[in-house]
Amino acid sequence: MTKQIEKIKRIKSEYEQDWLALPEVVSVGIGETSSGEIGLIVSVKKITARVKRSLPKSIAAVPVEVRKSGEIKAL
Repeated sequence: MTKQIEKIKRIKSEYEQDWLALPEVVSVGIGETSSGEIGLIVSVKKITARVKRSLPKSIAAVPVEVRKSGEIKAL
């Protein structure tokens, strides 16, 4: 499992800034997907056509799950 987490961390590091540049994306993290796998979780304000086009379903056999979270504001 540790090698898989390290792989996911490398992928996150490589893609996170590009994904956060999309106006809909509010965060990128590592967590359990709805299928029970460990993968990348991309939280978005809303799921749009651009989000669907821009974010892959997986990278190098690591699942990428998009979740609608709404806007996140710091208090």
